[in-house]
Amino acid sequence: MIDLSSKKIFLFDLDDTLIDTSKSRKLGLERAYQKLVSECTSNPHKLPAFDEFEQELTKLYKSSKDEDGGKFYDYDAKVFEEYCSYLSKIGSGLKHTEFSLAARLCWHYRQTKNNSLMARNGAFELLKEIGKTDLIYCVTEGKCNYQHTKAMLTDIEEMVDSVIVTKEKVSELKGFIEQRGFNKSETVMIGDSENDITAGKSANVSTICVKHEGRNYDSFKVQADLTVNSLVEVLEHLRSKK
Repeated sequence: MIDLSSKKIFLFDLDDTLIDTSKSRKLGLERAYQKLVSECTSNPHKLPAFDEFEQELTKLYKSSKDEDGGKFYDYDAKVFEEYCSYLSKIGSGLKHTEFSLAARLCWHYRQTKNNSLMARNGAFELLKEIGKTDLIYCVTEGKCNYQHTKAMLTDIEEMVDSVIVTKEKVSELKGFIEQRGFNKSETVMIGDSENDITAGKSANVSTICVKHEGRNYDSFKVQADLTVNSLVEVLEHLRSKK
């Protein structure tokens, strides 16, 4: 258990912790797919329903690797190209090379994904409460410009002291804390993944794991000091200690 009343520096992960990445991605995809279907005046009924589309695309997304062997941070042209190749294989009647389905789908998604970003339930209330007296930093991994864009578009950026984008959070968090002279006993790392918790433990600060659907938290080799089901619970813990 953590005494949150003693914490003065709150470090938050961004994706799936403050931003509901899964819901945002699905909403952006649905809007992009609807635009694609509306453009297919020839045999639009042969395109799969959105749920089937999303399921198949997710499989490709999870299996896709970038040049360094890691997963893509977001859907990109390669994933859409693979999916549209899949469409032609199942006999949808649409030739993706002829109609440039992949390019159009990618273009639509780039237009819709940012407008579909949403914060997790309780995020704003929690940040507002902490920000009254304490410091808040987003410490995240990913493509620098896009991470800052997501924080800006969801209004999270203006509620925190700074957004820090790392290449490897586990190896960089400790140096970030020491460089700024933070008191480790007053610092807490809040995230949703084992990587977030491992980073906090490696930096010798307290850790809170906010559960997010789709993860098997019992399988984590590194467990957080406190595990909650939502950001609302973090806020309740914070207020109960005042």
